[in-house]
Amino acid sequence: MAEQNAQEVKKNPSFISKLLSVTNQLNGVPRITSIVGYWLLFVAVVEIITVVIVSVGFNATKEVTLWSALANCLAAQFVGVIIGFLFGFPKSTPPDTTKPSATPSFTNNTNLEQISDWLTKIIISASLVEFREIFRYYLNAGCQFGVMGTPEYRFGLALILFSLIAGFLAAYIFTSIILSHELNQLLDETKENAQTAAKAITSSITNQNEVNESDNEEQGEIQVQNVDAALVDVPKDNQKEKDNKLRSLAESYTPVSKTFDSDPWFHKFGQASNVNGVTLSATVQSETSSLYKVVITLTGDENNLPNGSLAIIFIHPTFYRYKRYFRVKNNMVQLTLYSVGSFTVGALVNGGDTKLELNLAELPGVPKKFKDT
Repeated sequence: MAEQNAQEVKKNPSFISKLLSVTNQLNGVPRITSIVGYWLLFVAVVEIITVVIVSVGFNATKEVTLWSALANCLAAQFVGVIIGFLFGFPKSTPPDTTKPSATPSFTNNTNLEQISDWLTKIIISASLVEFREIFRYYLNAGCQFGVMGTPEYRFGLALILFSLIAGFLAAYIFTSIILSHELNQLLDETKENAQTAAKAITSSITNQNEVNESDNEEQGEIQVQNVDAALVDVPKDNQKEKDNKLRSLAESYTPVSKTFDSDPWFHKFGQASNVNGVTLSATVQSETSSLYKVVITLTGDENNLPNGSLAIIFIHPTFYRYKRYFRVKNNMVQLTLYSVGSFTVGALVNGGDTKLELNLAELPGVPKKFKDT
């Protein structure tokens, strides 16, 4: 029978068992949080029970009601909470001013910390100066429990002092340990996110450089000074003549401005992204909060974008080699790069007879930050 009852207890644990189980699973700051909560609950229960006993059981004259005595305890506890909060308010670490910084930085606003320090000093100073007056109010508060000199009176003074200390300890532990831990954790998460974003940007830029350097092998990109030596497919018929014409035309395209806020290819290539059966398209995908992956594609068929022909894509002049030379493969050309904002892309194919233009800011569904940058 005893074993059966034990099994039933295991199957249907009581509220206290569940509470202790949860408490045992907590560690570190969460455990401290639960301890503070249990402490406040314990204080409230002790106050209520004690006040009821004093006001009903011991106070024969019924001069003091239950609610007035309870109000004094809660007021004392509230004062203790305020003092504990001010004493335990966490302070931020001052920045290291001995090391000069190359870039301007921002520091935390410490006005609330200064106010906490001022109030703490004011409370301590006023308490020392007006100690007799404060002690007189404390003695008068005990009269809410009973006539001065009676056991109820002395017990009431002890209960008020207990409430004051309990509120102080709860608020002090919460602000100095729990609140400080949460603020430090938030700061660490912010730093970690910033470091992750910086690593992602660095990695993306490195990948972009690797893609640019490997374009010759993977996509048939060729440079102006050694075009013929880089060709894999020998141009047929008059293709070589068209390529020379295209190179000469590309030399005439020079950006007026090379700053980040400029868009030098805007309205320079006819403003159309689909000409003579050739289509210039692009996709934009967010890599980080401030970096975007851009894939630019030229597509056509053997009649308008033949394999082995030369194609030139013009990107923003802030990029490395803003004129990208490609040898068409599978009737298409593709360029992948990483950018912080939108710009206009230009393209020349078919010996310069086909000019295409695409404004990345006008693509459907592009992120607003990419569009506005």
